[in-house]
Amino acid sequence: MIDGLSVVLVPRPWPRRQDMHFMPSEIAVYLKECGFETSKMKVCVFEALTTKDEVCFEGMVRELEGREFSDLSIMVFKQTDLDSYMNYRWQWGTD
Repeated sequence: MIDGLSVVLVPRPWPRRQDMHFMPSEIAVYLKECGFETSKMKVCVFEALTTKDEVCFEGMVRELEGREFSDLSIMVFKQTDLDSYMNYRWQWGTD
């Protein structure tokens, strides 16, 4: 998260071993304890992707503290602006 690239992270659910449980809430606390400014770090947490129960949380890492997420979660730390060749008119060949 220092180099400005986005990061995809798969949290580790382990409800029977709290010392091994490492879900979005625990990850947010860990990052804060490691000196990251979690109030300025953008994150998306996707749950149950490709199912009818799919949901997305989008906000700052700090907001994850104390929140519960399903075992079917992934996190994306957004540090770059999404870009696509469709954003450049010269590629369309109509200029």
